[in-house]
Amino acid sequence: MKTTWGTNHIVNDFKKYSLALTVGGLLITLSLFWFNETGSRSFLVFAGLLTIIGIYVSYLSCTDTLIRKENQSKAFAGVLLILSIIYVFIFPPLTVPDEAHHFYSSYWLADAITGQVNEEGFLVRSSDWNLFANMQDNAIDFKDYQTVLSNFELFQTDQSYETVDYFTFSLGSENPPAKIATTLAILLGKLLNLGTYPLFYLGRLFNAISYAICAFIAYRLMPFGKNVVMGISLLPMTLHLVGSYSYDVGIISLAMLLTAMLLKAIFDDGLIKRALTASILVASALLAPCKLIYSTIILLVLFIPNRRFQSKRTALLYKGGVLVAPLLAILALRMASISDLAVVTQQLDVRGSETGHFYELAFILHNPMAAIAIFFRSLIVQGDFYWSTALGRSLGWFQADIATPYFYCIPLLLGLILAAQQDSLDTQKIPAWLRMALLVIAGMTFAGSMLSMFIGHTFDTEPIIQGVQGRYILPVAVPLVLALRSNNVQITRDAFPTILTVFSITNLVFLMHVVACAIA
Repeated sequence: MKTTWGTNHIVNDFKKYSLALTVGGLLITLSLFWFNETGSRSFLVFAGLLTIIGIYVSYLSCTDTLIRKENQSKAFAGVLLILSIIYVFIFPPLTVPDEAHHFYSSYWLADAITGQVNEEGFLVRSSDWNLFANMQDNAIDFKDYQTVLSNFELFQTDQSYETVDYFTFSLGSENPPAKIATTLAILLGKLLNLGTYPLFYLGRLFNAISYAICAFIAYRLMPFGKNVVMGISLLPMTLHLVGSYSYDVGIISLAMLLTAMLLKAIFDDGLIKRALTASILVASALLAPCKLIYSTIILLVLFIPNRRFQSKRTALLYKGGVLVAPLLAILALRMASISDLAVVTQQLDVRGSETGHFYELAFILHNPMAAIAIFFRSLIVQGDFYWSTALGRSLGWFQADIATPYFYCIPLLLGLILAAQQDSLDTQKIPAWLRMALLVIAGMTFAGSMLSMFIGHTFDTEPIIQGVQGRYILPVAVPLVLALRSNNVQITRDAFPTILTVFSITNLVFLMHVVACAIA
C-alpha cells in the first residue's frame, strides 16, 4: 500500500511538473547547440542562467501559486523586471536604434538643468563622448562585449570635458516627459562621479524601472484585459526598447497608462473619482507633444458614460477639456515642427548620405489615388516586416545576422490572441462599437506613422514608404489587441500562467539566439 501511494505520488508530480521538465530540456538543448556554435564558455554561463530562469517560471505556472489572483500582478512585475534587466545589459551601448541620439539628448537635458548648456553646445565628459566618437558601426559582436569589460571602471578617472555641438537639441523636439528617467540617471551618475559605462547602464536601468512601474500600475488599473498589458510588456521588441535610452519607453508607458485609465473610466460604476479625472488630463497633456499620432488614444474619453459625472454639463466640459488640453500642449511645444510639414521647399532633403526631395502634403492633395496606391503598396511589400518587427524579430539596429526566424514570432502572436480573450477570471464582454473604436484608434495611429515617414523620410522617386517600423504600433498595441476579443470565445481556465510562461520562454530563446549569433 505504501509503495503504491509512493508510485502514484511520483507519477502525479511528474504530470504536474511536466511543463517545467519540458522547458528545461528545451533550453538545455538550445544552450548546448549554441555553445557548440560559439565555443564560448561565457555564453554557456549566460545560457545556463536563462535556463534556470525558464525552469523556475515554468515551475511556478505548474503550482497553485499563480491561481491566486493577488499573486499574479507580483509575478508579472517580477518577470518583467528580471527580463528588462537582462535586456539592459545584454546589448552593448548605442546598439539600439537611435540610442546615440537619445543618450546625448538626455545628457543635454541634464546639462540644461545644471546650467551647462550655451550657444557653443553642451558639456560632456570626454570619456562619455568617446562612446559615440569611437563607435564604428551599430552592429553587435564579440568585440563589443570585450570593449565594455576591458574599459569598465566604477568611478571616473578622466575629469576632462568637451563642448559638443554635433547634436542640435531643443525642448520642443526632445520630448522631456519621455526622458525623465534617463535624465535623472545621468544627473545622479555625474553627481556620484560614476565611470562612463556605469553611468550609461544606470540610465538604461532607470528607464527599465520606470517602465516596469508604469506597466504594473496599468495592469492594476485595467478593468479587464490585464493579460494584454502583460503580453505587450513582455514582447521582445518592447523589452529591447525598455532596456535602452529610447524615448519610446516613455511614450509606451504614458500611452499604456492612459489607455488603462480611460477604460477604467468607461467600465467602472458610480461617480468617477477626481484623482482619475486629473490623471487622465495630465497623461493626455504629456503624451500629445511626445508624438502627435498617439493622441488618438485620447478619443476614448468620448466613450466615458455621462452618468459617471455629476451632470451632463460636467461630462461635456470635462471631455472637452481633455481634448483641448493636449492640443494646447502640442501648440506650445510642437507648433514649429508641425508647420514645417506644410512648407513646400525647393531645397534638397537629406536622409543619411542620400539627398533628394521628400513627398509633401501637396502631393497627397493633388494626387490622392497615387498616394493611396503608395500606402497600399507599402503595406503589401513591407507587411511582414511591420508585424514581425513589432513583436521583436529584428533586434539591435536591424542587424541581419542576429535576426531570429519568423517562426520564433508565432508563439508571441498566438499568445497575444490568447491574452485578448475572456477567461475564468476575466469575463468582461466588449461592445462591438468599442471594439471598432479601439481598432480605428490603432489604425489611425499606424496610418499617421506611415504619413509622417511619407512626407519626412521618403523621396518622391520611391514607390514605397521608407523608414516605417513595427515598433511604432506598440503605444497603441493594447487597444489593437483588445479589439481582437471575441464575445463568443471564453477560455474555461485562467490564462495568466500560460501567457506568462509563453512570453517568458520565448524571450529566453530570443536572447540565446541573439547573443550566440552576435559572438559566433
